[in-house]
Amino acid sequence: MPSALRRFLRAPARVAAVGLLALTLLAACLVQGGAAAVLRHSVDASARPLYDILVTAADAGATRPTVLPPNALGGSGTAMKMADVQALRALADVEVAAPIAQLLLPVQQGWRMQLAAAVDPAQLTPSGESYRATLRLLSDDGLGERLLSEERYMVALDQSNAPLDVAAPGSGPESGAMCNIGDVTIDCSLFEWGFEPNRTAAWVLGSGGDLSSGQSDGSVVTVSLPLAFALDQRMTLIDPVAEQALLGDAGSFLNPLVELGGARGRSTEELGAWGSANTGSIAKALAEAAESEAAFRLKMEQGPAYQEYLRVKTERGEPARLADYFGEAQEMYPVLVAEEPTPAPLRAELSVESFGPMALPGTDSYGEMPAFSTPLLNDSAGTPAGTVVQDIPELLDASSYAAVPVWWPGTGALPSSDGGESYAGYIGFGGAVLVDASQPNAVRRGADGAYTAQLDGVGFRTIAVPSGGSSGLSTRADPSVPGAESAYSEPRAAERPPLGEEFETGASVGSFSADELNAIAAVADGIPLGAYEPVDAVLVEDADGEPVAPTPITPTLSGFGLLGAQTSIIGDIRRAGWQDDTIVEAVRVRVAGAERYDGAGIAAVAAAARDIEELGYTATIVAGSHGESVKVSVDGYAFGTTDAAGEQRVGELGVVEQRWTVLGPAAALSTAVGTGTMLLLNTVLLAVLGLLALTEFGATPARRRDAATLRGLGWNRPRIARWFAGEQLVGLLLLLGVAGIALVAAPEPAVALPIVAAGFIGAALICVIATVRATRPSGVRVISAEAMERSYAVEYRPEARIVGGATHSNDPSGRGAAGAASATRAQRRLPISTVSWGLQRAWRRPVAALPMALAVLTAMATVAAFALAIAEISGQGAQAPVGGQVLAAVPQLLLALCGAGVAGALVVRSRGQSAQDGRRLRAVLAATGWPNEDQRRATLAASLAVTLASVLLGSYLLWFALGALGVTSENAIVSSALAAGIVVAVLILVPLPTWRGASRLMRKAVPTDGDAA
Repeated sequence: MPSALRRFLRAPARVAAVGLLALTLLAACLVQGGAAAVLRHSVDASARPLYDILVTAADAGATRPTVLPPNALGGSGTAMKMADVQALRALADVEVAAPIAQLLLPVQQGWRMQLAAAVDPAQLTPSGESYRATLRLLSDDGLGERLLSEERYMVALDQSNAPLDVAAPGSGPESGAMCNIGDVTIDCSLFEWGFEPNRTAAWVLGSGGDLSSGQSDGSVVTVSLPLAFALDQRMTLIDPVAEQALLGDAGSFLNPLVELGGARGRSTEELGAWGSANTGSIAKALAEAAESEAAFRLKMEQGPAYQEYLRVKTERGEPARLADYFGEAQEMYPVLVAEEPTPAPLRAELSVESFGPMALPGTDSYGEMPAFSTPLLNDSAGTPAGTVVQDIPELLDASSYAAVPVWWPGTGALPSSDGGESYAGYIGFGGAVLVDASQPNAVRRGADGAYTAQLDGVGFRTIAVPSGGSSGLSTRADPSVPGAESAYSEPRAAERPPLGEEFETGASVGSFSADELNAIAAVADGIPLGAYEPVDAVLVEDADGEPVAPTPITPTLSGFGLLGAQTSIIGDIRRAGWQDDTIVEAVRVRVAGAERYDGAGIAAVAAAARDIEELGYTATIVAGSHGESVKVSVDGYAFGTTDAAGEQRVGELGVVEQRWTVLGPAAALSTAVGTGTMLLLNTVLLAVLGLLALTEFGATPARRRDAATLRGLGWNRPRIARWFAGEQLVGLLLLLGVAGIALVAAPEPAVALPIVAAGFIGAALICVIATVRATRPSGVRVISAEAMERSYAVEYRPEARIVGGATHSNDPSGRGAAGAASATRAQRRLPISTVSWGLQRAWRRPVAALPMALAVLTAMATVAAFALAIAEISGQGAQAPVGGQVLAAVPQLLLALCGAGVAGALVVRSRGQSAQDGRRLRAVLAATGWPNEDQRRATLAASLAVTLASVLLGSYLLWFALGALGVTSENAIVSSALAAGIVVAVLILVPLPTWRGASRLMRKAVPTDGDAA
């Protein structure tokens, strides 16, 4: 007796089915290992970056980036919330989840600019004079100076050393006037106004109608310039505790935010107490500000106005409230500010024309103003009085409240600074907006491995506008107007302050330097951290593509510019005021238990990435990332001009080189199973189980004959069942062994186990049912004439052998031609044509038609799902190395080969079945008088009806399914599936050269009695 193994191997069709199922289970365990496989292939096992996974909001239509500009984090424009950060932190395999977001703050700086004119000590009597002053602000983008703004003012100036005090009747509160403290009305004379009636020594009237006045302090006359100057500041929001855990020692500068952080703001008293306990100029300023405010409040509480308020409240029996007098205490938002202002140069040019002496009012009370001369009002030319040019970079320090003087011609040497006095830095948050990073397009990797990109302008932005105008954050400025800068990104929510009123002001509690940011960039070693990366760029080619001397491009003052993304303020993202808004752009995740990128570390990172994507986010593995010089072609650039009456030219700048982040090969690959891969896996698994079922159930008649023989030898049914179960057990043990190996090698065994279990259980059920059927005795069945007619669509009549009226060879009546005529009438129930007979045959014999249909549909579904899966992989890794894409697609390729194997096995089975069916059919048709040509035409029609119907039906179903899934490349996928279906149909229909091995395979694939299932 042959062993169970030999009996198993004697059935090549069953061996093929079991082998294909084993390969399918192996591939099912590996489909989630694409990113992990690439990681093993491309990362040093001893390496470990600051973090492992960059998490962004999921966007089904977005392609995973593999090259990122400076400070970009690969977000799709869809932000997350702090609740999403908490969900990530709840995962067991997440050690650190550090959120980050960036805002743009239009900090108004124009009010800090002042005209400063020296007092003439020899002139002891008032001597006013009228002037026209033209103030030009200029910067330099590396290509030459460019005008930012030009404003003209009418100025009335008295530089005399006349007495400062002026008796001004009515300059203080009038007697009898009443004022309110809360709901209490008191005499205004009780307030200590602190009014000192100094002589008004300067007036400035802007072109927009804004008027300001100034006084002399005995040495310098100062007057504010009405100028709207909005300096865009990039503010980065982080969780300082998580950020320090991520950065390690490089994040020590975040200590003030860690100590003062939390979900609420800080009062002046709290900030002062913290300042008193710490050292440094900022801590000293906070302590002094708190002491000054406390002293002022105490003085005011002891003053007659508040004492009168207390008296009235006491008489009423009502509690007094300090808030009625001082207002509600405002909490500050602690921030860190850059030690160096924006590195763009800023220069002021002040040109003055004199229009002669004029009388100035002694005071600016009650709307009094000087009467400017008619020539000045008519815009006539005056007498040149000099021009002053000076650098004013201190105006770019957004945390400073100090005045920036623009010196009057003839003032002489600049006075010394404020003598080292400290001051608390406050920053207004009004108008803060979220801004997407610049989105370069046409990012390509050349044959030499170098990257290139294209950056196009999206609009134009002005930061300094004439008095009476509006700066805002619009990118719709006129590009021809001098001072307009090109914008390469748009505000995500313009004019929408993301903070509540309680956090409208930020207080500087610390600082950071460029060296500290560079140290962080060095520690990051090429992985994208955002906000800490330098944004330098060097022009290397002009607009015509000709090389130029390397020219550093200077950062613009606009946050939307080519290099306007450097962080100058860092704040805490955990504040309650932020959390009602969607401000988290990305989360940097460090995985727990992955100290090295060895096998265990890579498995932990891949598992964490899968867990994150199962929550609905995009997880980008950043290991293996590095910095690389990228050539960026810049278009839509506004070239500056120094002519206020001229127009700016807008066009192609040329090619600049920047240091970008090139993500590692695994970053472009999703760790989750895509739609195409899942379709491919389910299709192949069902197809392989279907092939196994056809093979096992098709062998039932042969096994029943073997069982009859064994019963004749005296075997009982249980022993026969064990005999058949032995060979089935060989196949199941093979499947079990392969499944165990696959689960051990799987990146995530828990995910792969349900798929493997479903495949193994399905195979076991098929084998058990087939064994039970094989042990039943065969019943004896006599086919009737009616069944024969239903089966073959022929009315069986032995006396009628010739179709169409020919003479019958066994005509008992001997009626000759008359008999032939009656025979014609007798055969009217036959089909009209051979083609119609073939069509009837297709559905009357499903046992023969089913393998053909399954072969066609399996091939079409496999090709379509494989094409969709490969499109997903190549789309995710469009810029990843080809080797990485191929490595990630190995499981999908293995599944596709299994599906092709199933289709091939079904083709072999169909051809073998058709060969046996054809012999029986030709015998029957010959007996009914059909010529050979009609016989071949009829069988071909039957096969065509099955295969072509399967191709058309499969194409329609596929088109419908892809449309329901939202697949955009459905035309290409359906076309490839249609081609596969036609190829299989041809293989089934067209006679192939036979050889000994193929003939034997066909004979063994189909039982000799032709009973297929």
